[in-house]
Amino acid sequence: MSRLNKLYYQVTKLGEGLLSIPFPKRCFICHSDLAFQQKSVCVSCFNNLQFTHFERQGKDAYINEIFYGRVYLNLVLSLLYFKQNSSTQNILHQIKYKGAKELGVYMGQLMAKRWKNSPKYEKFDLIIPVSLHEKKHFKRGYNQSKVIAEGISMELDIPIIENVLLKQRHNSSQTKKSRLDRIANVSKVFDVQNTHLIAGKHIVLVDDVLTTGATLEACSIALKAACPDVQISLYTLAYAK
Repeated sequence: MSRLNKLYYQVTKLGEGLLSIPFPKRCFICHSDLAFQQKSVCVSCFNNLQFTHFERQGKDAYINEIFYGRVYLNLVLSLLYFKQNSSTQNILHQIKYKGAKELGVYMGQLMAKRWKNSPKYEKFDLIIPVSLHEKKHFKRGYNQSKVIAEGISMELDIPIIENVLLKQRHNSSQTKKSRLDRIANVSKVFDVQNTHLIAGKHIVLVDDVLTTGATLEACSIALKAACPDVQISLYTLAYAK
């Protein structure tokens, strides 16, 4: 995120904070009024979130094993465990389908803070949000992965680049597909351009949820094929075991 955008976001948050005195904001999960200076999620709901704590384990976290033998990755992280009918599912649904961009930015900041405070911390050079096809982007109005990435960018003070990994083919939803079907569904979907921007860099791919890993695998393979000396890590908001 540029310094100008960061300043704009901070000024906007200040204005929203002043407005929240007569018009208190509500928790995105339980819809109770948020106390002053609370952001997006109340204390009670925050304490009920199921954190993975993968950031404390770094490369030793078992989530890294998902990609063994498929594509080499520097690091794989996820903030929350995903379960049906859970607070995590509620958060993802609101960010993805209900226009809750503020919640997405907040969760991205939380992802970054927990990684920055980890004993396993490694610096990333660039953030690449997993891209949407232009048809889906137009229908939804925004890319939920980009919104999450904005929060990470603000907290870690590293730039987002969107003109490298592009989704060139519109594929069907992954939601109800098996692992093999998901892999076939995203095969050769992503195109890589402007490789000079990532050459020799450590990039972190950001997405909303990791399930089989098919989409993130396809992204990583495309990036590695186009730019062999790039280092790739993954960070998702949620992980579905």
